[in-house]
Amino acid sequence: MEAVQVVQVESQSQTEEERGVKRKVEGNQGCQAGLIHKGVLLKAPGEGVLQRLQISDADVELLLDVEHFIQFLFSPNEASGAARGISPEPKKLPDEVLIRDRVPHKTLSAGNFPKLGDLPPDSDLDDDEFERRSYPASVAETEPAVADALEGSSDVEELEEPAMLERRGGVSALPTGAFNVRFANWTSPYFEKEKAHQDFLFKSLSHCPLFQELEHDILRAIVDTMEIEKFEQGDAIYEKNNVGRSGYLLISGVATAETDAEDPFTLLRRSSKKEVNIFEGTFFGEHTMLFGFRRRMTVRAVQPTVVGKLKRDVYYNVVTRSAMHERSVREKYLRTGVPMFETFDDELIARIADIMEKRTFKRGEVIVKQGDVGAEFFMVLRGQCEASIRVAKVGSEGFDEHVVRTYSQGERFGELAFINRTPRAATVTAATQVQLLSLDRDNFERVVGSLDIKQKENYASDPRKALADFYGIGGLNGPRGVDTESPEGQSAWFAVYRPTSRDALAKMLNQTAVGKGLNVKGKSAKRNHLSGFVPFLQISEERHKTRLHPPPANSRATIYYQNKEAQHLALLQLERVEKTLQERGETAPFHPIRKDESYSTVFGINLPEEVLREAYILQPDITFQAGWETGRASEPAFMEMNLHAVRSNGRPKVVLYQYDLTNPMNPHGLLIAYAESMVKPVVSDFDTFTVGSRGMRYEKIAADQSDLMAWTLDNTRRILEDPNALSWNSRWLEILEKADAEGFHPYIPEFGFGDPTSYRLITEVIEATKFSGAVRHGAECFNFYFPQELDSEYLIIWDGFDGKPWAYRDASGLREFLLERITEGYSFPMNPVWPIRDEGWFDVYDALRKSPHARLASRGIRVYSV
Repeated sequence: MEAVQVVQVESQSQTEEERGVKRKVEGNQGCQAGLIHKGVLLKAPGEGVLQRLQISDADVELLLDVEHFIQFLFSPNEASGAARGISPEPKKLPDEVLIRDRVPHKTLSAGNFPKLGDLPPDSDLDDDEFERRSYPASVAETEPAVADALEGSSDVEELEEPAMLERRGGVSALPTGAFNVRFANWTSPYFEKEKAHQDFLFKSLSHCPLFQELEHDILRAIVDTMEIEKFEQGDAIYEKNNVGRSGYLLISGVATAETDAEDPFTLLRRSSKKEVNIFEGTFFGEHTMLFGFRRRMTVRAVQPTVVGKLKRDVYYNVVTRSAMHERSVREKYLRTGVPMFETFDDELIARIADIMEKRTFKRGEVIVKQGDVGAEFFMVLRGQCEASIRVAKVGSEGFDEHVVRTYSQGERFGELAFINRTPRAATVTAATQVQLLSLDRDNFERVVGSLDIKQKENYASDPRKALADFYGIGGLNGPRGVDTESPEGQSAWFAVYRPTSRDALAKMLNQTAVGKGLNVKGKSAKRNHLSGFVPFLQISEERHKTRLHPPPANSRATIYYQNKEAQHLALLQLERVEKTLQERGETAPFHPIRKDESYSTVFGINLPEEVLREAYILQPDITFQAGWETGRASEPAFMEMNLHAVRSNGRPKVVLYQYDLTNPMNPHGLLIAYAESMVKPVVSDFDTFTVGSRGMRYEKIAADQSDLMAWTLDNTRRILEDPNALSWNSRWLEILEKADAEGFHPYIPEFGFGDPTSYRLITEVIEATKFSGAVRHGAECFNFYFPQELDSEYLIIWDGFDGKPWAYRDASGLREFLLERITEGYSFPMNPVWPIRDEGWFDVYDALRKSPHARLASRGIRVYSV
């Protein structure tokens, strides 16, 4: 196995060379740091020590001290010479296996990562501060041997100059992952305090550079969490070298900080004075609160003193969770509120969210003016805006302003000027104090590229366009995708789909996911990291673990990871779990875990279902982690459906895909996926609601399906006669459980139920959209086994619309559209549940029943008796 090396890197210029030498000199003089640029570790032979060990960038910042880094990994004998940061020849160090044995957190077991407080004190010197250092002597005078060593290292890879990037809006340096799980549910502490203290804390934090960019509601939340502490004269608020986790704001009194001015080895002197006074309104101790370093100085009360104490975990949770929420709101508004962005993938949406500028306008302030040429659009975060049009007065000079509409939270304005660079059609004024997000066209195209080109590319590959092409004017055998128009006659078509989320649509369009078929019953996530995907874990409450049925004997599943390192780390953990189960006698020793190398871009592990359950469901805390919430309730029945899917041998083959790149053992990162020509996660497909036609005839539906329709109506009647607080899906799951116990298992064709003509056509449209998997199964109108609740919005594909051949309608708008099409001679199938369960649908059923065109098309069998 290839050995790991610590090497010396030659600098690019004399200045850099001097800096490098002086770093080594200071290390030899017993200084705290002995710093080495982290690029040396990242670019060392064998892909670099840090990459080989999967140490994160955040950990690197705490391990930049060469001496402490070496001591952290290696024994004293092995670290000899290398810890000083210089070596005339590369020093051979232990191989990767030995290193991994000494770094137990690499197994990614929660809680095994070494606590930062247990490590030796590390330097907090960042690159900018290092450049500002003053060096006492020249390199040649202090250490000529070091300079000679540097001159002979010309064959070593040189480091690139770091890019000078603009500082972004980061709020915390604390990473999260397997060793530091942040759960979604967090209760903020609250400490009662005097109103005077509360007001003073808020005012002081508002002027503190660390907090002044925060919103007022976040600041008030921080103030609520601060604990009031009192100190007498001479008391230490904290002492040097203590491991602290809090910052303090001085409310009254005076404190003094004993600085490091007289310490000859201090890398960064904060003051030339031995003591510095701290007065009212000053926040101190922030360095330790933010980064977890040991205290750099002692702070004592000069007189009776009152302080507000802010704990690190409180600051971290309040501020980072607020920042995460704001970020998710931005991305949600961009995805769902701006039609021109609806097909953009997650990366593009994230880039756009980055460049949007937050702006605040006072009441009455003009945001955009009618007639001005603009190239930016706005989204409302808070408050209200009014759009008004200037109209010339009749019979006199001058103009009147007429308010034409109001914009509230989540709404947008100015997009026409953004797209076309045209004059503003209206004046928009702040009706209240408003907070807006603005996006400039030039900034957008600099980061994303040409808007026009991007929209054309996305339109060409949009699954909705493929569906519109398929359901164009056709012949007597079907729509355009099956039979082009012929002299013998033509047929006209429309198709209605239950809406797929904008996230799912974008993932299909960008080919990062495919639509799911009937063999996947789990519900897709509504928000956060997994929005649009179907998570494997459909339960998020610990108590629901006990409601899962035992797995069948010899059942197996396959998990695919995005890189070999994740596969390797997961394999180590899964083998430990398997050994534990074998010791408990819960899995057979002849059912080994094995790698699956069927694909070149993903790396699989095939394992017994018992091991999968133990490692990803039963052992870990399955409470939602922050950022991984799905917006779905915990539902054991859907968890059972996912487990059944991954053990099944049906087609497409259902597998699991680990979406989390940082923690391969994250149970919430597992997604339901299909292993076809490639392994891709599944998203909600275009779930066909019904398909309408004119000039088309259909065959009779099979007798067994007619019987199933009667069974459906009978159970619907039972539910309606016995109402309760449970949802329709929950009630129907009870019916299915009872039917299963009674041995009722109707045969379900591959693409669902339907008359032979409809089944043939759905097979054709599945083939036509196979590049994205947009359509995977038959229509909801033929779903007699588990009829779903109706939605609030629908997608209609029809070439009679102006512009694009599709449009979205709410439930009322859909019924109006269907009634209009009935008058034009169209017919379409309806699920027998709709007219008796859902308001307004009996009118549609009645119009179909009376339509001579519908009776002719269906030969009397496509309008069902209720």
